[in-house]
Amino acid sequence: MTAESTQTNFARKLIDLNPSSISIQTLSKWMVFNQKYAPFLVKTWHREANNAKPERKLVFLYLANDVMQQTRKRGKEQKGDFINEWLKVLPGVYVNIYQRCQHLPKTLEEAARLCSIWQERGLYE
Repeated sequence: MTAESTQTNFARKLIDLNPSSISIQTLSKWMVFNQKYAPFLVKTWHREANNAKPERKLVFLYLANDVMQQTRKRGKEQKGDFINEWLKVLPGVYVNIYQRCQHLPKTLEEAARLCSIWQERGLYE
């Protein structure tokens, strides 16, 4: 599989992503399996997260959270790929969420909670 076909396949999977734990965990495992494409996957995730309807933005954060938690458990080598890529794009995604989700206070609270958890767990050093 090439990086381009992986990105295209991933974009389709993101369309079908829903907030159920099974959906998030299944796609998260797929991402970890395709970890060598982490820069391309995160770039696609970033584009789709920013373009998502406000009501769907949290599901993108939940997916990022699950991938970061999985790679954190697997060791430093895998951890670095995804976390380094997400460090580049998450600040912009958070700005997008706060700008587009003002009418969804629970979304804003949950986004802030996830950020706090990531900081507490040392995902961002």
